[in-house]
Amino acid sequence: WYGHKAIVDVLLSRGADVHVKNDENHTALWFAAVRGYDAIVEVLLAAGGVDNDYVDEFAVAVIGNHMFTAGLILMASSHLKRHHSKYLSHVLRWACEENKVDVVRKIMEERPHIDWQKTWTGATLQYGCSSFHEYALRHGSLDVAAYVAES
Repeated sequence: WYGHKAIVDVLLSRGADVHVKNDENHTALWFAAVRGYDAIVEVLLAAGGVDNDYVDEFAVAVIGNHMFTAGLILMASSHLKRHHSKYLSHVLRWACEENKVDVVRKIMEERPHIDWQKTWTGATLQYGCSSFHEYALRHGSLDVAAYVAES
């Protein structure tokens, strides 16, 4: 399927099982995450994904610098949601550097219970900033900085 969403759609419509694993224990979702195929990741997650964990899929997306893909997986995983501070810094840092205010907004809106100031401080102090807002400004991410300031 190599990035061809239409083929994945046809396979799923004909009953393909998204839970099937190869001999190395990898699923189609894992392969889509490795390659950063965002549209296919979305389709597979909507079709039931593989499980409720997705730590491996998240990890390979981050390692491959496919941060939008990592964000999609982060949103779908109850395990990753429970351990958000460990994983969110990767996605938030990328979203900031790329001025992806839509990703920052989605993370914030889906997690209103999170102390964002604490989360951002922990993620940004290591980069010489006192807040996520300052980190966004330093990277010229004006849309993200404005959104964070309003929140």
